[in-house]
Amino acid sequence: MENRTRTGDFGALLQLHHEARMHDTVRAILFGPRPMDVLRIAGFDPGLSRTGWGVIEVHGNKLAHIANGVIATTTALSLGERLAVLHRGICAVLTQHAPHAVAVEQAFVAKDPVAALKLGHARAIALLAAAEAGLEIAE
Repeated sequence: MENRTRTGDFGALLQLHHEARMHDTVRAILFGPRPMDVLRIAGFDPGLSRTGWGVIEVHGNKLAHIANGVIATTTALSLGERLAVLHRGICAVLTQHAPHAVAVEQAFVAKDPVAALKLGHARAIALLAAAEAGLEIAE
């Protein structure tokens, strides 16, 4: 058996590839684009005391609820410990539900600068966990 590619075989493969692409193009023109695969999105509403989360699936124009919950911390813990609890909880959600992308709620402008800073810390943890998982992030 030969261990090299013959020009004719390669040409036939290119022709098949071209015909398949043309078929997809014609089908898209006649019938619209192929339905999108299922896209799973995890959303986080960060807070230092409670970070809410939800997971949905998008299939075409249909949405399906998968799961939701809250990651809670206690004021008895130090700031660093509370952030670590949030990080572990968010990582657990990402691992368990394996989303393709993550949405993180934008921080609103608070009148209390200390509260805004704490909210910013929690938001940063959600962004960090998603980035560590290599996920696309929408803010």
